[in-house]
Amino acid sequence: MTIRTHLLSLALLLGLAAFGLAPAGCESDSPFDDPETGLDGDVDSDSDSDSDTDSDGDTDVDEEDYIRGLLVEIAAAEVGNCEGVDDRPYMRNQPGLWCYDFVHWVYEQADQGLPAPISLPQMYITDMPEGWRPEPGDLVKYQIQHYAMVASLSEDEITVFTIEGNWNSCVMERSTTDADVEYYGYLADWFDAL
Repeated sequence: MTIRTHLLSLALLLGLAAFGLAPAGCESDSPFDDPETGLDGDVDSDSDSDSDTDSDGDTDVDEEDYIRGLLVEIAAAEVGNCEGVDDRPYMRNQPGLWCYDFVHWVYEQADQGLPAPISLPQMYITDMPEGWRPEPGDLVKYQIQHYAMVASLSEDEITVFTIEGNWNSCVMERSTTDADVEYYGYLADWFDAL
């Protein structure tokens, strides 16, 4: 796992803990409580994280990391909401496929002026340069008509942990690999333009 991905995941957990919240599903196959990712959802107060510096020596998390973490935090707070039980804005105007509506809603809730997820540049799996990986907050378009948002990557960066709307009619945490993905809609160009 890259240091950046690890910091984003940790920032999310710290942010949720500060509000007395924890991502739903952490007790099972959540990417936030998984030996493969190395995250256990607990903050180790005895760790060497007494300073607020990142690996580059910067004292604050930069704007991109903040926004990506915010997107994951917003999406994770929705895990467990189900169509027909919960009344959430992204589930309205159904029946229909609200998986994309969920990701779009998350982007809007971040209130950062993000573009619509469908308008992001698309990195097709067949054209992906060696070493390129999606990042938290990026859109996932599966080979089937289904969308999700990247939450984190496994340490080896092969498994992509996602948060998805309309999976079994609920918002759920899942995992996938590039084999199931048609393309990733990536935010990197939007951040570069800031």
